[in-house]
Amino acid sequence: MPWRNGGGVTTEVAASPEGAGIADFDWRVSIARIDADGPFSAFPGIDRTLVLLSGGPVVLTAPDWEETLTEGSAPIVFDGADPVAARIAAPSTDLNVMSRRERCRHVLRLLTLPQIVTGEALVIAADAGIACNDLALEPMDALHLAQGETAALHGPAGARIWAVSIRSAAKSRKLRETPQP
Repeated sequence: MPWRNGGGVTTEVAASPEGAGIADFDWRVSIARIDADGPFSAFPGIDRTLVLLSGGPVVLTAPDWEETLTEGSAPIVFDGADPVAARIAAPSTDLNVMSRRERCRHVLRLLTLPQIVTGEALVIAADAGIACNDLALEPMDALHLAQGETAALHGPAGARIWAVSIRSAAKSRKLRETPQP
């Protein structure tokens, strides 16, 4: 899907509920190609996490903050309502996770290989040479694990694979309200 500002293209990896559009998703995971400097679309009520998969660097600016994404840098978490603009040194590809905060929360984490992942999650390969059970994952491949499913992930040292997990907002609040021992 081309961006409204013409500065890139987004490929949806997964969204919920199934068939939801850009205005009514609970959560959405996409891979975007940034080809030019420009503003991000505003998503009020949405929490966003962005990580650079390739290319760049990408400098993100908002009125109160500025962050630089490079390959290997930590994800940037921000409010989708923030007026964010991107400046790029070269075309880049990023992983974008969005969740509607009134309904759910997302967590994006970089996995260290080898790794066993159990339970509902979405795993996205950033590098070549990653194997998941009997499947060979290429860069930008994604695999959805259903609740109770287990995946054994293997790959070369330093290979990047990201895992996205989603929790309902009610469960997230309950976890935060539970006193820690």
